[in-house]
Amino acid sequence: MALNSAGNLTPPDVTPSTMVSQSASSAPNPNAPDAGATYRVWDETHAQSWVGANDNGQASFTFSTSFFSPQDKSVWQAAGSPPVDVVAGAPSTASLSASGFPDVTGLPTDPQALFRTLESGAYGPANNASAAFSAVGELLQDPKDTSPALRSALYQAAALIPGTEALGTIANQAGQQGQGIGLTQDGVRSELIVDPSSGQLLGTEDVALDPSDASEALIQSARVVPAGTVVSWWSVVDSGIVASVSSTPASSNQSTS
Repeated sequence: MALNSAGNLTPPDVTPSTMVSQSASSAPNPNAPDAGATYRVWDETHAQSWVGANDNGQASFTFSTSFFSPQDKSVWQAAGSPPVDVVAGAPSTASLSASGFPDVTGLPTDPQALFRTLESGAYGPANNASAAFSAVGELLQDPKDTSPALRSALYQAAALIPGTEALGTIANQAGQQGQGIGLTQDGVRSELIVDPSSGQLLGTEDVALDPSDASEALIQSARVVPAGTVVSWWSVVDSGIVASVSSTPASSNQSTS
């Protein structure tokens, strides 16, 4: 498979996925005498990516920013309406290679053996629950090489990580329902949402459960939002086989990437 002169991947082996992600952030009010006074914003990214049989492809991104609440907008206005587009910018396009995904070659499909691999430090610090849990999410995102058997094993291995909990049937931010599994650290619960019929990852969420415990959390915005707020998330909206990188699949509200 090769790119043709128009920059499109030769059909039919182009697998696109459309994802949307959002995260909360806080920006300081430069005019406030209280250093703790901030206004909070949502940063949202819409991404479409295509990966061909030759592992080459393309990704396009659009960005937007909105306020967490009307009160945050008022604080921002009182500060003189400074720029708030933390990640917002002009739409962009980038080349994409499936080589950027973690290598799944040789990973066992036995959940216990796979759990031992995750715990060994192959994808981060050894015997680190957070690193192992993050690795499961990353490995489930591979659009081409993660087989159904490996996806099933990854989900079962995630349940073996110390501290994880089954969340039952939950929906991602696109409304797709799947089985959830979570891991709570520093007052923030990280969640994976998986399609039980295919093992496909439908999305992730990070939920601020206890902002007072979030001082050491990597997700610093968890400290400035009410308990129960989803401070970051991404969802796979749709995927399928199309003819070129200028095409998108007919909407099916399913994740098959």
